[in-house]
Amino acid sequence: MAGHLAGEILLRLMWQSDSDEQRQPAFEDEVADDAKSMDDRLHRKAGVVTGADDHLLRAHRVANRTLRHEDIDWLCNGFSAFLASSGRVPLERCLRLPTNERALRRARRDDLLCAAWLQTDPALSGWQRSEALAMEVRRFGARKWPRWSALDAAPEEASAMDQALFEAFRSHERVPGTAMQLHNIAAQCRGE
Repeated sequence: MAGHLAGEILLRLMWQSDSDEQRQPAFEDEVADDAKSMDDRLHRKAGVVTGADDHLLRAHRVANRTLRHEDIDWLCNGFSAFLASSGRVPLERCLRLPTNERALRRARRDDLLCAAWLQTDPALSGWQRSEALAMEVRRFGARKWPRWSALDAAPEEASAMDQALFEAFRSHERVPGTAMQLHNIAAQCRGE
């Protein structure tokens, strides 16, 4: 059943009729200049921070019908792997998406830590930004998280850094606190 559904999704994305233009995926060169900001809003609404896990971002673009050309390649490669395995390998794995709740929570946490990393001083080197974030994570974990952990959302007056850290602490039971761990996670932000 999953194979049939997966094939149907791909066919719908690739072979929609020209008369059904409002349902056609929007490709990068056809999207208005504000496409990136629209993409960013969609990712934030879905709980994903732009610049983080590429495969999750691609999945969100597919779901929101704002595909880019490289997303079609990603889908084709994933579906090809799925079909080549005769459906024995789950589609999520073929698309390199997190395959269980824990992996999704970890990916969300890492996205949020990337957002926090981006809030550090851009004049610093990448390593110095990771050290600064490690200090912020320890500060937040010791001072703010104990008071805020019962809240549904960070207080409105919280800084963007504290909002990202609040969501990161909420999303996963373990938040890395060393500069090295955070530097490795922030590699996504740096495009490495």
